[in-house]
Amino acid sequence: MSILSRVVGMVSRNAEASGSACISVMSPMQERHGEQKILFRLFENGLSCFHLRRPHWTVARCSSWIESVPAKWRSRIVLHQHPQLVRKYNLAGFHGVPGGSGGNGLSGKMFVQCENYQDLLKVGTSCRRIALGPVFPPEKYDVTVPRRTLSEYAAIAAYWKKQGGKAEIFAFGGVRAEGLRKCREAGFSGVVVVGAVWDARDPVKAFKNLVRKW
Repeated sequence: MSILSRVVGMVSRNAEASGSACISVMSPMQERHGEQKILFRLFENGLSCFHLRRPHWTVARCSSWIESVPAKWRSRIVLHQHPQLVRKYNLAGFHGVPGGSGGNGLSGKMFVQCENYQDLLKVGTSCRRIALGPVFPPEKYDVTVPRRTLSEYAAIAAYWKKQGGKAEIFAFGGVRAEGLRKCREAGFSGVVVVGAVWDARDPVKAFKNLVRKW
């Protein structure tokens, strides 16, 4: 455990959670060939949270995609667009911006991405999970350059928790297999990955490896 974690206090996490529950996967912005077939295999192997990030999709396109997913897996899907579909299809939630109005009426189903402490202060009580970052330099799908180190982000998260913040905090941005241990030791509840899965020759095998390494 790092000195930072001992002094500031680690971000609380559910010790009973399985490794797979700590790894969330986000889609690339553009749909790739065979993506949904891969996603179904990820679900079969324990993926508990998939972020569908397609801001350019219409409501009809998004609805059609959701309806093609077996109902047993829809509760693991987080949308980044069209929040009205979350309750219609009993999805996991909606990914919005801190203090945004897009998720009104979705208590307990809000996911947000934060870059600093000011963002965290805007997070309401309906927030279920926060993606904090970017914690590492950009990869193919993560274009925002980190403004702070992983340790600094961990300190921000820990302080927010000590001030009463309740949502889970996941590390996001440039996260690869080799960075998982650092994220866990820094106190994050889990990570959100993109390229670590979708850039792999075998995305399912890559996901399993992430779970093992966590």
